[in-house]
Amino acid sequence: GPEDDNDQQTRLLTKAFRCHQQDNWDHAERLYRQLLQKNPGHAQALYLLGTGRAQHNDPAGAVDLLTQAIENGAENAAVRVNLGNALLQLGQTDEAEKVVRAAVEGYPHDAGAWFCLGRISSIRKDHVMAHQCFEKSLEIRPGYAQARFQLGLAQFHQGRLAEAAESYRMALQLSPRLVHVYAELGKVLQKLGRPEEAVQAYQQYVRVQPNAADGWNNLGLVQRQLAQMDAAAESCRRALQINPQLAQTWNNLGNILKTLGRFEEALAHYRRAVEIKPDFVQAHSNIVLCLNYVPVVDEKVLFNEHLRWAAAHIGACPPERTYANTADPSRRLQVAYLSPDLRQHAVACFFEPLLANHNRDAVEVTCYAQLARSDATTRRLQSQSDHWCCTVGMSNAEL
Repeated sequence: GPEDDNDQQTRLLTKAFRCHQQDNWDHAERLYRQLLQKNPGHAQALYLLGTGRAQHNDPAGAVDLLTQAIENGAENAAVRVNLGNALLQLGQTDEAEKVVRAAVEGYPHDAGAWFCLGRISSIRKDHVMAHQCFEKSLEIRPGYAQARFQLGLAQFHQGRLAEAAESYRMALQLSPRLVHVYAELGKVLQKLGRPEEAVQAYQQYVRVQPNAADGWNNLGLVQRQLAQMDAAAESCRRALQINPQLAQTWNNLGNILKTLGRFEEALAHYRRAVEIKPDFVQAHSNIVLCLNYVPVVDEKVLFNEHLRWAAAHIGACPPERTYANTADPSRRLQVAYLSPDLRQHAVACFFEPLLANHNRDAVEVTCYAQLARSDATTRRLQSQSDHWCCTVGMSNAEL
C-alpha cells in the first residue's frame, strides 16, 4: 500500500543518515532539509542536521538547529554536548557551560558530557576541575583516547609532569592516530630532563607529519641539548624550509651556529629573527652577546647595538608595581633568585658564594628553580636557601 507520512519521513531520515555516515554531506543535508520542510519540528532531523552543520564549520547554524531539536523533544546527552561544543566554537563559554552542566546532571554516566565539561574547565584554566572531569570520563569509558590526552594536558598544567607523560603514552596506545600527542609528549619529556626520549617522540611526530615546522624546531632544540649539533642544525633548517617566518627557529639556529663558533653566521640568523619579529628581546640580546665574539667588532659598534636594544625594548618592560609591604629599613629583607641553572653550571660557580655569604639575620632568601632534574650542586644551593620552589610547568602568570 501507499506510504503514510510517518513511513516517508522515516525513509528520508534513514537515507539521509546513511549519506551522512558515508561523508556524502551535501546529499545528506538536502535530505534532512527536505524532511524538515514536511515536518519542521522533527527533533531527530534537527539534531542530525545541527550536528552536521557543526562538523562542517557552521557553529552558528548548529546552535540554532540543536536548540530547536531540544525544544522539540530531542532529549539525550549528545544533543546537549554538541550544542555545548558549537557554543564553544562561537566563544560563548558561559552559555556552553550551562548547557553541558545540564547534560552532566541529566546524564551523569555519559563520558562525552564529562569530557566536554573538562574542555570548558581547561579553557577557563581551571586545571584541577578539568583533571576531575577527564578522570570521570575515563571511569565511564576507559578506552577514551581523547580524554586520556586531555587528562595529560591538565596534569601538565598542574606541574604533574611524570603523570602527564604517562597519560600521553596511554593515549597513543589507545589511538596511534593522535599524532599531535607525540609533540606534547616530547615537550613534557624535555621538561622532565629526559632529552633522549624527547628526541624519539619528536622524531615520531615529524615522521608522520613531515610538514610540521614546530616539530622540526623542537626536535632541533633537544638535539642541541644533546650536543648533536649537525642534526640540530639540519632539523632547524627543515623547519625554516617549511615556514621561513619562524623567528624562534632563526634564533635557535643562530644559537647552534654560535656554539659551533660560527659567530658571523650566527649574527645573520639572529638579525633575521629580529627582522621577522622586531620585539623579539631574546634574539636581540643574542645579537648583543654574539658581537663580543666577533674580532672585527669594536667597542663603538657594540655600544651602539646596546643603545638600539634599549630603544627597541625598554618601553616593553612591565610598569613598576607598588607593594603593600612595610618600608622598614631594619626589617629582614626578602630576596628571590630565579634561574634554570641552579645545578652544576657556570652560573652556579658565581651564585653559590653569593648565597653562602648572605647575612641570614638580615636577608631571607627564596630560590625559584626552573629545574626538572637536580644534582649535588642543586642540593647544596637548596640547603643554603630559606625557601625553595620548583617552577617547572608554571606559566609566567602563575610564577
